[in-house]
Parts: sequence; structure tokens; C-alpha cells
Amino acid sequence: MKSVLYHRIFEGKPFGHGGERRALQMQELMEQANVECHYYPLRGENGCRPLWTLWLIFKTYGWRLLLHPKHLWRTFRFINNNYTHNLRRFFERPEKTLLIEGTIEEFLVLFPLAQKYGKQVIAFPHNLESMVPKTNYLIGRNEKWQTFRNEIRWLRTCKEVYCIAEEETWLLHLWGVNAHYLPYEPPHETKTYLENIASERNHRKQNTPLKILMTGSAINPPTAQGMQRVIDEWNAMEELLCGVELIVAGYGTNENLRITEGKTIRLLGALTDEQMREEMILCDAMLIYQPPTTGALTRIREAQIAHIPVIANFDAARSYHRAPLLFEYQSLQQLPAVIKQLTYFQNA
Repeated sequence: MKSVLYHRIFEGKPFGHGGERRALQMQELMEQANVECHYYPLRGENGCRPLWTLWLIFKTYGWRLLLHPKHLWRTFRFINNNYTHNLRRFFERPEKTLLIEGTIEEFLVLFPLAQKYGKQVIAFPHNLESMVPKTNYLIGRNEKWQTFRNEIRWLRTCKEVYCIAEEETWLLHLWGVNAHYLPYEPPHETKTYLENIASERNHRKQNTPLKILMTGSAINPPTAQGMQRVIDEWNAMEELLCGVELIVAGYGTNENLRITEGKTIRLLGALTDEQMREEMILCDAMLIYQPPTTGALTRIREAQIAHIPVIANFDAARSYHRAPLLFEYQSLQQLPAVIKQLTYFQNA
């Protein structure tokens, strides 16, 4: 059995948010390949090694950080409080390969340490973190381009990089990264759950008027931003939508969305697995709107398996364009026409 070091940012869960299900997919792939993983969750350490911390900061982010004393101090405190003695012991283990899931700025410290200790790196990034909207960068809010270049710089040092999105694979190829496309596929328990939903949907009746389900992890800024835009526009288009009901559910929706429930909007908040199953069986379609961002949406693939039509804007449909049961739109003003198209499709 091969043994590797593994830094993961989420614990794998079959019914958690998309990142947790992607993490479980990777865990199952490791088990199928007979690979033993030694995990290191880089959070919550305490220690004081100032010289080591400074070396790590400048090796990872460059001397340019000296031009930003405020951000240098913030980065120093973060690194010094989180990555100390246990990290050193982790890298002194005999395993020669390090698997990395996260490339947000604070996790980039793993790459120079891997070089220092002679480890080859294989990365499975959940997305290109530097391109996620509304990210608070360690070196300042207006440093997206510099942060992107730094992320690419370290991904270039990897033996292999496996991307969840086709578009990111193509982009990384342009920057000289040895990238491969590894699409999301639900872990075993999740897939069985979705296949059972598909079986139940064979016996459902179409709702009159239609019921559209909008779910998502509103703890994710791009997802919350997209859901909020739909909610803000929905009531304004009520007459054009002819009474179609919008059902809003998911992690963080109560806390992160501003919803004034109208005649055709119903907020359910976070649901149990059984409650979500019922909503997925009864709905006529799933609605997704997301601004431009990176990664790929796990729930589109899951809806496909559950035989639920998906109405998604162009940016949300990345990596799934032209997929079965996918109805794409460019702007929210096109929603009434797309929903009418869905009605014709279901009545055909």
C-alpha cells in the first residue's frame, strides 16, 4: 500500500456542502487506489517561531509584501499562530508525496515547505481561489492579479494538478501547469440517495403552477450573491412568471440572504436530508444563478442523476454546457421565457 501526506480543507461528508462531497469523492478515489493518507488539517495551532515564520512568508509571497507593512503584520500573525511545530513534524515523515486540496493564500505555505523537505506535490484544488469574488487577500483587497500570479507560480511546481472544472484545466495549461480534468462525481452514498430520488420522480405529477427549487450553500459568497439576485428580481417578474413558485433552501440561507417572502417565494432554510429529498422529488426544476467565479457546481451533476431539469445561467453552467436536462439563460430577464420552454418540454 502506498502512503502519502494529505492536506485537506474539508472533512468528507456524503450530505454536507459541495466542498465536503468533493472531499469525500477524493477520499474514495484514494481508497480505490489502495493509498493510505496521513492527514494534516492546517488550523488552530499555537506557537512562536518568528524567524521561521518570516522565512516562510517571504518564500511563499515574495519580498513585495514589505511594501504593505499592515498586511505583512497580519500575515505574520496568521502564519505564526497556525503553522508551527506540528507542521515541521508532519513534513519530516518519510512519505515522498504530498496531496493538497486548498490553494487559498494561507495554504500556499505548503508548497515551499514541500520543496524544502523534498516532497513532490499533487494538487486537487476545489477552484482557483485567487479568482473567487469578494476574497480578502492577505496582501490586500486590491491585489487579485498578484495573488493569481502567486497561485499559478506554486501550481506550476506540482507534479500534477487535477481540476474540477474544464475551464480551469484549459486556463492552467496556458500558464504551463500540468493540469488534468477530474470532474465531480458524487460519492457512493450520495449517488445512491440521488438514484432513489430519480426513481421516486418517475411517479410524481407535474405541479400547476410549477414549483422551482433553488438550493445552495449561502456560506459561499458567489452562491449567496447569485441567490440574492434571483430573490430580488423574482417578485418584480411575478406577473410574467404566471404564479410559478420559488422555493429557497440550503446551508446559510436564513443567515446570509435577505428575503421578503411574497406570494410566490417560500424560504425553507437549511433542510435535513429527508426534507431535501422530499423537495427534490416534488419540484419541477432546479434554478441556479451565479456570477462569474471558479470551480464547478456539484449540484448540477447531482440534479442530472436525480433526473431534475436544471435552469442555470451561463456562468453557473460552466463545465456542463450542452448537458442533458440543462436549460441555460444569459440574464434573469430571460427566466420567464426559459420556464415557458421547460413547460413545453415537460408536456411534450
